[in-house]
Amino acid sequence: MELTGVVPDNGIKVTLEDIINYENHPVHGVLSDMAALVASKASDYADDENVYSNFEGAARIAGVSVDVVFNVMIGIKMERLRQLMSGKSPNHESLEDTLMDAANYLALWQGYRRQQADKLMTRVTQSLGNPSTYTEYEYELDKLEGA
Repeated sequence: MELTGVVPDNGIKVTLEDIINYENHPVHGVLSDMAALVASKASDYADDENVYSNFEGAARIAGVSVDVVFNVMIGIKMERLRQLMSGKSPNHESLEDTLMDAANYLALWQGYRRQQADKLMTRVTQSLGNPSTYTEYEYELDKLEGA
């Protein structure tokens, strides 16, 4: 049985059997743990209405983009991994903790970028209607991104 819409707009076909088998895949538990950690930390760090508010606030304070904030946070985790992999003994954050944090920053960044793309697409369609050509869409997108 093929399911449509399980993986958005990337052409990958997912079957019911794939989903059932995935629950037995070793990465399933890791992804579940990641999701729980993101939810827990979001309640500590972010506004209830906006899970990215802490990243947006940091960007405002530093005078940089949210993308730069994510890049820096991931860079910090990569440097931490380098330290741990060179044999440094952790006092507070284990290798597993660091890997989970780095993976979560990457997932959060992707989620943020998708959210921003969706907002931009909404603005384009509200401003332009439904673009009739790709060039017309690109023009409107460039105009809105520059605003």
